[in-house]
Amino acid sequence: MRLSLLLCFLVSCGGPARIQIESNPEGALVTLNGVEKGRTPIVVQEQFRGTADLLLELEGYEPHRSGLDLRPKWYEVPPFDLMIPAKDRSFHFQLELEKTDHESLKRRALELRP
Repeated sequence: MRLSLLLCFLVSCGGPARIQIESNPEGALVTLNGVEKGRTPIVVQEQFRGTADLLLELEGYEPHRSGLDLRPKWYEVPPFDLMIPAKDRSFHFQLELEKTDHESLKRRALELRP
């Protein structure tokens, strides 16, 4: 009985991961595993462990897709997580300017001329 209670306690240890996501430039819309979380810079608390799908979107910039490795380190699993606090994860992304079709840009500019 005591052993099963101890095992239940150890399995439930460890809180949500704090994930800090930054982008250059700031203000990109953050979508994590298909759920919009807000705009960069942002700190998200997630119980998810493993690889998370990240999408960053900002007008005028190419969408950025990547996988975030959120697997726990050896010291973040029971029973070590009782003694060592989990570290926050921090990710920084450089967004690329959207590729512009110069011919269509010139055509649109000529259409706007009076």
